Amino acid sequence: MPIRPPLTELNIKTHDKGFYKGFNRIVTITSKVLVTLVVIWILSDIDRSGAILDNMKNWSYTNLNSYYTYSIAFYIFVCLTAILWPSFGRTKLGSDPNGKPEFSNFSWFSMIFGAGIGIGVLTYSAAEPIWHLANNPDTIMSKEIIMSALNANGLKLPQGADVFNFYQDQVAASTLTAIDGVVLPKTESALDAAFRYSFLHWGISAWATYCLVGICLAYFSYSRGLPLTMRSALTPLFGRHLEGLLGHIIDISAVIATIFGIAQTIGIGLSSFASGLYSITGITWLVTNTNTPEPTTGALLLSLFVVMCLAMISALSGVGRGVKWLSNINMVLSFSLLAFFLDFWGLYVRPRNAGQRYLYLRLALTCHGTYCLGSILNWVAGKPVGLFFTGHGGLLLHHSLVCF
Repeated sequence: MPIRPPLTELNIKTHDKGFYKGFNRIVTITSKVLVTLVVIWILSDIDRSGAILDNMKNWSYTNLNSYYTYSIAFYIFVCLTAILWPSFGRTKLGSDPNGKPEFSNFSWFSMIFGAGIGIGVLTYSAAEPIWHLANNPDTIMSKEIIMSALNANGLKLPQGADVFNFYQDQVAASTLTAIDGVVLPKTESALDAAFRYSFLHWGISAWATYCLVGICLAYFSYSRGLPLTMRSALTPLFGRHLEGLLGHIIDISAVIATIFGIAQTIGIGLSSFASGLYSITGITWLVTNTNTPEPTTGALLLSLFVVMCLAMISALSGVGRGVKWLSNINMVLSFSLLAFFLDFWGLYVRPRNAGQRYLYLRLALTCHGTYCLGSILNWVAGKPVGLFFTGHGGLLLHHSLVCF
């Protein structure tokens, strides 16, 4: 059976003039209406809508853990296969096989990190290890082990008491033997797990997802000449069926996922931006309470205005100007902050031994988002680099947005 030639054209109806020039009105207007309806629904009753969304999130965590795990494992397998297969490495994106890249390696990687990680570089890179220091799968399993040991020894946990504090009290009183391998929250025993699960979420599993979708879009758009939309990446499966309703549904889903993904990132960034302004300027109206500062509505609106202005200037100036230069500046500032951590960390912490020096240096690196350097430190220290594939299922699909 002869192989059909690849599809190099999709007949997607777009407008030639007006506000929607170059866009498909069905996809654009439907996406706007759906997003607007969701926003109105949330604003109409924030508490109730928040509870419903929280229940939906918890349901997905409970019932879709296996789906998330196997999906990410599939993405990793495909990406590693593409890396190891020689012919894939010789494939060039674009219609000209002899063409040269438009951007330098530094600018390219700066834009990838700026778009792929975004606010996570300076927010989740510090917040997530701290969060996992107090709560991670290892501490959850340790809690179950401790409860089993307490029951086996006839020790009843007082109502309202913390399991870990009660366990430590019993060990100190010699009424319970210390359990080997137990991970206690907010202690040195939880450090390894905190970084392990942070790397799990921000390591090869996340980047495999980004890269697989990004490469598909780039290949079918720049090498096959198809429109730069999500439906184009699915042409080998659905062919010209994507010119109609099926293609519209795929693009609408992609637009909504992108908008909601950006909304989450912007929301986190606005709080950080407003808090940073208060820390630098000390202007009291930026926060609700100086003792426990939380950004005010006015501060968030001001931050949103500044961020949206910068985003519009960047987008209107094009990838070769605004996006590239903002990404380059971001990367330079990021490495400068990393250099500050590496140079001045000893002024604030006094490690007592080589192990603590290693842990503090690892914290400085991770708090800056340089995850690959943390992996190198693991390797140099002789520890197993089991950062990406260890752990338990679920919560792997951190972003609904793939920015490339």
